[in-house]
Amino acid sequence: MVEGAVTLVPPSGYCIDPSSLTHIFALMARCDVLDAKNEALNAKLGLITASLAKNKGQTLTAADVALASNANVIETLNRPGLKIVRAETRNPPKGLAKVHYRAATQIEGYDLSLALFSPIESEAQG
Repeated sequence: MVEGAVTLVPPSGYCIDPSSLTHIFALMARCDVLDAKNEALNAKLGLITASLAKNKGQTLTAADVALASNANVIETLNRPGLKIVRAETRNPPKGLAKVHYRAATQIEGYDLSLALFSPIESEAQG
């Protein structure tokens, strides 16, 4: 991604949807859902998005992630180098849980934003 500055590697059992891939965005889902030949490896059902933006010299905060989520923030978590927000949306897409996670970190001069959505019955957010 971003002209080779960042290599995106999905979690085990997940694959990148090739139709979604651009130099700054990727959608990842369980491999079997994407009809990929890779095994799902018992991965929980979910949807992950990754997006990159050139860092403008600012340090990301949990408040930045919360603001970008455009949802009711339930909790913020700060880990070294990673800001995480658990948020609840009022009107999730059909079949997806109201609660989802968003995270952000900086890598190779870029801000990397991740979001995890899952169906209501999935344990992916656990």
